[in-house]
Amino acid sequence: MLGRNKSKKIRSSRVDTMVGRTTSIKGNLSFAGTLHIEDTVIGDIKAEEGEDAVLVLDEGGLVEVR
Repeated sequence: MLGRNKSKKIRSSRVDTMVGRTTSIKGNLSFAGTLHIEDTVIGDIKAEEGEDAVLVLDEGGLVEVR
């Protein structure tokens, strides 16, 4: 589920996890902090419960949820 939390300010300039331009992932992905996607993720993406999380999808990035 995607949601927006306007009450907290999270710095998205810090990248904790990155799916780079030559990387694709097929499967489930969980993260905390900032996840930056430049290429392809096929599967479920889940933010860790109780942690701040920001997902940044690059212009050339693709997320296909299954």
